[in-house]
Amino acid sequence: MNRRYPLMLIFLIALLAVSLTATVLAVNASMPFLTVASLLFAISACIGLYRLHLRQTETIRRAADSIAQGDLTINLRPPFADSEIAHQCTRLADAIHDMRLRLSETEARSIYCSQLLEEVDTAVAVADTRHSIEWTNRAARALFGIDAVSLPSYVVKALDDGTPLVHIADGGDLNISAVRMKLDGSEKFIVTIRDIHTAVEHTEAEAWQKLIRVLTHEIMNSITPVISLSGTLCERMNSAPDDPHTREIIHQGLDVINRRCQGLTTFVGNYRKLTRMPRPSLATVSIDNLFNDLDKLLHAPDITFTASPLGMTIRADRSQLEQVFINIIRNAREARATHISVSASPAPRAGMSFTISDNGTGILPDVINRIFVPFFTTKTEGSGIGLALCRQIIVMHGGNISAESEYGKGTTFRIYLPQK
Repeated sequence: MNRRYPLMLIFLIALLAVSLTATVLAVNASMPFLTVASLLFAISACIGLYRLHLRQTETIRRAADSIAQGDLTINLRPPFADSEIAHQCTRLADAIHDMRLRLSETEARSIYCSQLLEEVDTAVAVADTRHSIEWTNRAARALFGIDAVSLPSYVVKALDDGTPLVHIADGGDLNISAVRMKLDGSEKFIVTIRDIHTAVEHTEAEAWQKLIRVLTHEIMNSITPVISLSGTLCERMNSAPDDPHTREIIHQGLDVINRRCQGLTTFVGNYRKLTRMPRPSLATVSIDNLFNDLDKLLHAPDITFTASPLGMTIRADRSQLEQVFINIIRNAREARATHISVSASPAPRAGMSFTISDNGTGILPDVINRIFVPFFTTKTEGSGIGLALCRQIIVMHGGNISAESEYGKGTTFRIYLPQK
């Protein structure tokens, strides 16, 4: 239809109005022929208006059917040569095109995420409130079995008990967590299960390798000079056993060997301290009393203790906790600190935060990551177990300890202890 839509609409409405008026007048004037003709014109006008309506409805129907069937490639054309209708059709076509692009991006992202979930080593499963499995990735299917229809009992028990770590019969150690969410109007669980057994074994192997390297280094440093010196003394003894000067040299050499053996004995004793650390004997510890006693014990104006607010308590082994603070403060003094600040405050999560700051020489950047390694020390007279003991005590309390330092300006130790 090449005629413009408004003119056609006005013409048909006008024709309908005139026809109906003529029909009424013809009926009043008792003119049957004119009445029939007027009615025919009125019916023609109605049919024309209905056809206009059908053309617009057909355009909308085609768009709705295409969207309902997921076909967003439809090319909408205006049913009439009208600028306003053409403009609205163009807007609708642009909207469908944008929707097609967004759906394509969403589908590509969905495929990517699905492929990513399939390839990760962490087992991921979606289950309903009855623990029936609705979806699993490759790792979960390998863990549960391909035919599994519900979550295994150990997973259900871990979720019900709130226990994140589970040891299963075949020797695996699993970390289990779940997120509850609503999907399609029903409640679902997204369960993630990570096998930490391999990671733990890898970490343990690295720890043993580090420890063996340290032990080998320290023992060889003591044994090598002893072997060399003892060989030299044997040669001197064989060459001149009765010479007084030789006897004096042998006496001095034996004294050196004795000192090295004592040093090795001390080193082994320090190692035993690390391996035989007793479990913490937990009791309610008043932070105010702990700081007051440390202040009296250390009795130094260069140390300030601050607890805010007053009256805080923590479940901990008091003697072990005192040892941690004493070791760190002693290190600060050996680093020529003139002021040491010790503070305690509630942690953002349930527990207690401690901060020990000093203005000493600080720790070199390439050293700070190794200060908690057993037997590592930068001091000529250091044993290298002080901070290792501190870390072991804090870890046995379920907390963590970290250090920050700026060389030449000072060091800050931060300790977190959970409230038990």
